[in-house]
Amino acid sequence: QSLSSSNAKYRGGLVTETALQSRPQICMVVAGATQQDEVLDFVLPGVADDDSGLRKREGGIPKLPAPHHGTVLSKAARKLKRQETRKLHQDREIWLRSRGLTSETVTKERLERVANREVRKVSTLQIWGRKGILWWVVKVSRSVFLFYVLFCGSILICKHQGFNIKQDYLNLADGYRPFLLGILHYLAAFLTGFTMNEAMGRYKAAMSAALSLQIDVEKLRAHLTLSTEDPKFRIAVQVFITWQIILWRKSLVHFTESYTNPPPMGELIHEGMYDCVIFEPRVLWRFNSAHWEFLSQRFISCAHLWDGADKLSGAFNSTVASWKALDDVLRVRSPRTRIILTKVVVLMFLTLMPVFNDDDVTIVLIPVLAAVFISVLELSNELADPWDCDYHDVPLRTVMIYLATPQLLEEDEEQLDAAVAWLNRGLTED
Repeated sequence: QSLSSSNAKYRGGLVTETALQSRPQICMVVAGATQQDEVLDFVLPGVADDDSGLRKREGGIPKLPAPHHGTVLSKAARKLKRQETRKLHQDREIWLRSRGLTSETVTKERLERVANREVRKVSTLQIWGRKGILWWVVKVSRSVFLFYVLFCGSILICKHQGFNIKQDYLNLADGYRPFLLGILHYLAAFLTGFTMNEAMGRYKAAMSAALSLQIDVEKLRAHLTLSTEDPKFRIAVQVFITWQIILWRKSLVHFTESYTNPPPMGELIHEGMYDCVIFEPRVLWRFNSAHWEFLSQRFISCAHLWDGADKLSGAFNSTVASWKALDDVLRVRSPRTRIILTKVVVLMFLTLMPVFNDDDVTIVLIPVLAAVFISVLELSNELADPWDCDYHDVPLRTVMIYLATPQLLEEDEEQLDAAVAWLNRGLTED
């Protein structure tokens, strides 16, 4: 593939000052896109535009903030930055050791096998053992089971002591069963089945969207990195893909209830890329998928990486479509009133059953029935919001770490610091 004019000025893995001056758009200066004012509305409503936010140049066109330590870090500042990065990667090291890996031995291919193995693990769960299905059932239903053991046991003791709640306390005839009990029976079965079916559909949609995004992101990575021989462009592509995954995790934190204790963002960032300005906390807070899509398209266009057969544009559009599908799964949810109402109806039915039923065997089996009902409802609750670290959740952390891990060549690793500094200049300077 013929290289662009900026690639022709590439010397020894570093872009020259002449190239920066003659082709500033190749560095993707965002402030130059005056026709995209409505797309570049980066400042959130209600947030003061001060030094802590995004800086604006004349004409109201927002720009990315400059790195705190300058575009090119000194050796002391870089050493301090590396120490901070290692602290942020402690959780990732624990995660790698739990899967038999280390930061020295981990590779992109090994992470792919780990991610695929954990995706398949959901369909191959064991019945026995500490991490088996029975252990999970006991964990989620033990409190309800113990409550109904005490409740039903008290009813049986009173019955054999000559005190019948239905006859002596409620003054009802022997063998009387209210019609309301049949209605509760029907509602409990109907609502539980409906909730379970809806949760299964949502879980399949979430898993399908996550796998589609994984495939499309890696396809886009391959197309972009193979479309150029310039290390700085290949590294910039890896940075943008990592940025996309971090924005995805931010969407999870904002739009799901169960993802309450997410791992640190720093575990998704390669140690050599942590100095990039787009990983600043203030930038991550204010940017979303629309900004990533615009900046990525502009960079690819300025770098002349688009191909004539539109295969690369097709891969990019597929990635954006997969991200939007996953975002729809996150945002579109049934009201929480559904699961609460279902639990209320089930608990009412299970509480009235031993009171109006004279069969001792039925009363003894009520705690088991309660455990089954609660387990099904808890399963539907986990499947309906599979974004945390529950038993049946999608292995998002593994997939995110795999997608955010760059695939660097030996030449790319040697030029990593210089390429990140070059990208910072293009993002923050004219």
